[in-house]
Amino acid sequence: MQILLITKHLNTGGIPRYVINLAKGLKENGHQVYVASSGGILVLELTQYNICHITIPINTKSILSPQILKSLLTLIIYFRKKHIDIIHSHTRVTSVLANMLTKYLKAHHITTVHGIYKKKVSRIVIPCLAKKIIAVSQETKDRLQNWQKISPDRIEVIPNAIDVDFFANYKLTRNEVRKKLGLEENAFIIGNISRIEKIKGQELIITAFIQLKEKIENLKLIFVGEGKDKLRLQRMVEKNFFKDVFFWGAKEDIRPYL
Repeated sequence: MQILLITKHLNTGGIPRYVINLAKGLKENGHQVYVASSGGILVLELTQYNICHITIPINTKSILSPQILKSLLTLIIYFRKKHIDIIHSHTRVTSVLANMLTKYLKAHHITTVHGIYKKKVSRIVIPCLAKKIIAVSQETKDRLQNWQKISPDRIEVIPNAIDVDFFANYKLTRNEVRKKLGLEENAFIIGNISRIEKIKGQELIITAFIQLKEKIENLKLIFVGEGKDKLRLQRMVEKNFFKDVFFWGAKEDIRPYL
């Protein structure tokens, strides 16, 4: 089949990694795969697997953005002489784009909902989703049903996959990685790999860490990721726990931090 995956960007993050892994898996199973996004550092990984990337100006959160129409025109021109069977969108904005594009390309549209964190009236009035929806968890499916009043028949729960070979082929041992990162072999480490935002709950992790610090010797807390809440969380720990709490930023390869 000819499959087009659409997402906002391909910088380090959960959805971009999902799209990259999905594109690679589909290609390995014999499908022709295209990925459309506004670009990012992970495009190189697609190139290494000979997967076509189309750059579109879609890095927006607004479903009313003119970038959607610009992206639509770009994709119509690109695919005017190609056949697409399935368009798979991965954000609310790209779902709007995919719904419009489907009419021109005569393709089927599915969308993956990677999470819903707020109950908004606008999502009920303008749901912007495909007829068939993939939810990455049962909780996400429940929220789609309860918050957006979507029929359960339209929703299929498919948890995120893991590229097992990618992690199994890592060469360094646990102690070698700790030495490289400047961590003691006997350190007890709590780790969080995520975008650093209030909805991710890192403040709760810090609260638990402060309580556990009194009970667990040589306890360390490591955050791997970037986000709007990073500076506030750093201020929470900078006076009393600056030697034990680390903010190491976003990483393309997370294997050493696992």
